[in-house]
Amino acid sequence: MIFVKMQVILLKDIKTLGKAGEVRNVSDGYAVNFLVPQKLAVMATADKLAELKTKLAKMEKEKKDKLSQDQNLAVRLQGLKLEIKAKAAQGGKLFAGISEKDIAGELKHQRNIIVPEKSIKIQKHIKEIGEQAVTIDLAHGSSANIVIKIIPLE
Repeated sequence: MIFVKMQVILLKDIKTLGKAGEVRNVSDGYAVNFLVPQKLAVMATADKLAELKTKLAKMEKEKKDKLSQDQNLAVRLQGLKLEIKAKAAQGGKLFAGISEKDIAGELKHQRNIIVPEKSIKIQKHIKEIGEQAVTIDLAHGSSANIVIKIIPLE
């Protein structure tokens, strides 16, 4: 019995085979009867391989650009002090806690810096007047520490 192998380009991540965009050798039956009909892979022709190469180069360039943008943003954010006014009771407790959403909104409003809410790391909502250290984790390992100063609204 002869088993013929053929090359396919994976379109989706397949746990036992590899990640999307990788070129793999699989048996022809597996490719023709399962991978291609399920749109999990395409045959690796010369045209498709060239197309994949240009697509991967473009993705790599975009990744480097994004990394550069994140590093520049981290430098801009590092050590930043952001003042947020909030309603507070006499004892310094806030009526409503300051969340990641509030911090992201104030960064955009006061400094014109857009940061995704999920990047802002606080252990729990800020509920007291004063200063609070906050970490902002950006993609690709870039991070910055900022200080949030809560001021009572008069």
